[in-house]
Amino acid sequence: MNQLISFLLLFFSGSISVAQKNYCIENRFAGKDCFKSGEIKSTTDVVYGYARNWKGETDTMKMDFFYPDSTKDKLSKKPFIMFMFPGGYSVGNRKKMHNMCILFAQKGYVTASIDYRVGWNTGVSGDCTGNIELFKDAVYKATQDARAALRFTVAHAAEYGIDTAWIFLGGASAGGANALITAFCTQQELNEKLEKQEMKFGAVDKSTNDLKTKYTIKGVINMWGGLFSDMHITPEDNIPTVMFHGEKDEIVPFNVSRFNNCYFPVAYPIVHGSKSLARKFREYGFCYELNTDPVANHGCFNDKYICEKASCFLKSIMCGTCSSSEQNTIKKPICAQEY
Repeated sequence: MNQLISFLLLFFSGSISVAQKNYCIENRFAGKDCFKSGEIKSTTDVVYGYARNWKGETDTMKMDFFYPDSTKDKLSKKPFIMFMFPGGYSVGNRKKMHNMCILFAQKGYVTASIDYRVGWNTGVSGDCTGNIELFKDAVYKATQDARAALRFTVAHAAEYGIDTAWIFLGGASAGGANALITAFCTQQELNEKLEKQEMKFGAVDKSTNDLKTKYTIKGVINMWGGLFSDMHITPEDNIPTVMFHGEKDEIVPFNVSRFNNCYFPVAYPIVHGSKSLARKFREYGFCYELNTDPVANHGCFNDKYICEKASCFLKSIMCGTCSSSEQNTIKKPICAQEY
């Protein structure tokens, strides 16, 4: 019996190892593009659910998928990246992340850009008079929508050639925050900072659609986003994360400050940016990469640079070679190793 158990453990551990190495493919997922832009197909306006927005109206929640042409691609299943747009939780739509989706699809991934509910009373621009309770509502609803979109994606993975064992999240600014919150925050952790929102809008995992499919996040691409607390990252949250941030950012702080640098007359929530999160990843020994521009403000990195750097990081996760690093200057994006 012990020999049988040992054999089964060896067999299944070997099977897992092989499965993880399936995407450690030369000239795919990082480095040189393996598909031309004209070889990327899309399925747009895919409805993943319905939900009430901040004005009490019903929003139809949509997402757009991008993937290599199946006649050009030998892989029937591929890793998936879901992107979320910027806009301070007040404006924006999924089209803002289309270029990023196409760039990663050219590396061989299946990608999607989602809409999530936005809208809160921001006050007069720049005067720090926004309604913080409505801001918290917007953050919570956006997280509900992101998780609903993930449930939908897993339920329909076969239609888009997605391997649900490899799901990544990415986003910029508010979208980056949404990616981080979706990946790292439990209901209890959300309730610590968003005290009334579960009572008002229901559980974070029970909105926008009724699907109950499960998913696991294998990595995050955070573009100048943050979390309400670095304490939301716990020893159990070992999710590799690659981050991009300008050190002079006054909207989402590079380290720790209030959102939009607003202290008076309304004190906006404290946000922990990429530098603070990197300290927590380092403390727990998680794999992370921090890319910073020491003289730039908000949104300083271009899509091409981010794709080149982040695709290397994601591939290192799939190859089992992920290692942590911090780069304080803009350098030519190259993979740490050849795959």
